Amino acid sequence: MAYIYRHIRLDKNEPFYIGIGSDEEGKYTRANRRTYRSLLWNRIINKTDYKVEILEDDLTWEEAQNKEIWWINFYGRIDLNTGTLSNLTDGGDGMLGHKPTKETLEKLSIVRKGRCFRPAGWKMTNEHKEKLRQARIGKEPGNKGKNMNEEQRKKISDSRKGHISEKRKPILCVETGEIFSSIEHAERDPRFYIGGIGKVLSGRRKHLKGLHFIYYELPVQ
Repeated sequence: MAYIYRHIRLDKNEPFYIGIGSDEEGKYTRANRRTYRSLLWNRIINKTDYKVEILEDDLTWEEAQNKEIWWINFYGRIDLNTGTLSNLTDGGDGMLGHKPTKETLEKLSIVRKGRCFRPAGWKMTNEHKEKLRQARIGKEPGNKGKNMNEEQRKKISDSRKGHISEKRKPILCVETGEIFSSIEHAERDPRFYIGGIGKVLSGRRKHLKGLHFIYYELPVQ
């Protein structure tokens, strides 16, 4: 059976998150989990303690989805300036009984250790090697010793500053409502690949696996 839960911030004694979960053993695992939360949710709990309350229990999944929508609409969302919740969607879009596969957990472990994941038996093709070779042509090693005037140095400096600031902006996945602290953070997720989200943000790709990404300005709390 499914249930509806809410998180209440103790500094203001007000709800800041509504969620949906399903737990046959009655442990309310999802309600008490601190992982896989948005950056906005984490910003709030970094400022205050919170408590978990089960609002409704023993629901079918369809009932829980409808009630989640109702509760989120009742309290309102911070990002829409309609209320107090850190939810980034209107609810009703959870997955019943979703658990990461063994393969997904292995990928996450690899990513967290800072290693690059490649499927078993993966080998770089000659085409990939040629693309890398072409990409390296004209890069810094070939430019050593080249004299640049102050204007050229300033342009390079400004472009690098802009590049860094873009990489550090929070990223929102439109379809799932997930917020990542940066492009680098998002591309650590085993669902994506390095460079893919950056191409969507720059307009070189329309989507990545059916998902759209935009830069996101976090509300101040």
